[in-house]
Amino acid sequence: MGYTRPVSVLRIKSTVKDKYSRMSVKKLLMMITPDDNCDPAPIAQEPTSPVPQEVICEVASLQKSGLSLEDIVSRLRCRTVPTGYPIHPWRADEDEELPDKLRSILAQYEFAKTIKSWDAKGVPFSTYLYVPEVHPILKTVFHEREDEGHVYKRMGESTRKGGPDKMKTERYTEALYDPSTNLTYPALTGQRKQSIRDVEALFSKGVEDFMKRKGYKVEEEYIRAIRRWRLACDQRGLTQLQRCHYNYELLCLLLSDLMPWYKDIYDFSTLEVTRPTKGVLGLTRETVIALTTNIESREWRRRENRDPEHPRASTTDDVECIFSIMRDMVGNHFTLQCVKYNWRKVCNEFMKRLDPSLPFYYHTSTHDRFYEGDRPSFDEKRGTS
Repeated sequence: MGYTRPVSVLRIKSTVKDKYSRMSVKKLLMMITPDDNCDPAPIAQEPTSPVPQEVICEVASLQKSGLSLEDIVSRLRCRTVPTGYPIHPWRADEDEELPDKLRSILAQYEFAKTIKSWDAKGVPFSTYLYVPEVHPILKTVFHEREDEGHVYKRMGESTRKGGPDKMKTERYTEALYDPSTNLTYPALTGQRKQSIRDVEALFSKGVEDFMKRKGYKVEEEYIRAIRRWRLACDQRGLTQLQRCHYNYELLCLLLSDLMPWYKDIYDFSTLEVTRPTKGVLGLTRETVIALTTNIESREWRRRENRDPEHPRASTTDDVECIFSIMRDMVGNHFTLQCVKYNWRKVCNEFMKRLDPSLPFYYHTSTHDRFYEGDRPSFDEKRGTS
């Protein structure tokens, strides 16, 4: 959630599902059952029902034709996802009974109604999984995304635990014994949990080429998408179009698992509420939200036609940022007098991060100090003008 409204479609989905998980069966039935006293246009017995008027009329018509309520509910349940796609039950690995079918139907209608209401207010959640907030007074867009390094390490951890459903982890073991992959045992087993280098070895070009030679299509596609997303975030010499392409390549891979019909119906109001966010590409729920936010935020800023953004800019948490500046200035061993003496310098450096007039928030080079001057474009390779 943001400060004034939701910023992620996946958060809205989670909120809607939590709401109907706690609702009584009696109220659920009232939300979908027509009121007999209303004629000629039937309405639901519960006035807060999210079910559209035409669906209530259809339920009334089917009841008059002699169809039982359970059969009607089963018919409506099949329509919560596009034709030809599997339905995820309300509770994982359990057959749905009437109460859970009602929850699934009503949650889906509530979710679609919420997305469309935000669309009407100018927040296009039907098109984007993440929509940044706009300051009510300054009218500036505030991008809130997690540091890509943290997300990258969590993706490596999830891969070591199994990765996507169709991926076979023993194929990584095969890659370990191939010298061309440069994959190491610590990188494969995650012995150094905070090591970015180990995660890069896990998703390296050598491992990708190995999977391609062996004909392991699922593993090749998975590694390539993550490796290129990392390049889009942290590699010099790529054009803005290449960065955009690499970002959306991983987003499409996520959507192929989260919303398989995205190629035919790219509308997030049709996203299945009962489809768990946890487990998409084998990732945790938090990682999926952080990753989709990272991609959508970068592309949103690119569409704003601002100056090209330093890919690492504005991703580190403010608390981590100010502590890292302090540590850089006072070292590991210090006195209170030393902290007081350097405090003004620390605050001065930290304010540079918040200054929108600076071309880059910081320059990651030989030190972590912020940089005020002009820097060469991150799209250009090192050593070029």
